[in-house]
Amino acid sequence: MLKRLQALMVIAVLSGLLLGCGTAVASNFISATDLAAQIEAGTAPLIVDVRSAEEYAEGHIPGAINIPFREIDQHLDTLRSHPQLVVYCERGIRANIAESTLSDAGLTVVLHLDGDMNGWRAKALPIQVPD
Repeated sequence: MLKRLQALMVIAVLSGLLLGCGTAVASNFISATDLAAQIEAGTAPLIVDVRSAEEYAEGHIPGAINIPFREIDQHLDTLRSHPQLVVYCERGIRANIAESTLSDAGLTVVLHLDGDMNGWRAKALPIQVPD
């Protein structure tokens, strides 16, 4: 009986880890090539670059708007008006924080760019630089 109870406890703990229980956001990703195709077709969702204004000015995904991750909560009303969002930063940490903020605010259709800007560049996809 004790072994069965221990086995059930191990299963419960592992299930919690695998299902992502806790405060972490379970990301839904979009690939860089899928997003690039949507941009090309004119069907891309709102793309939000959560890097700093300086990083954004150095080059960003075409059509992306810049809302630094620390300011996301100040733009929730605007962001709620879009049926779907894609967020990205340089490598993922700031986009994860932005995703968490958006999720906590009730936005449910938030995609994370797989590989972020670093991965976008690695695939040699188009980069927009402000004039």
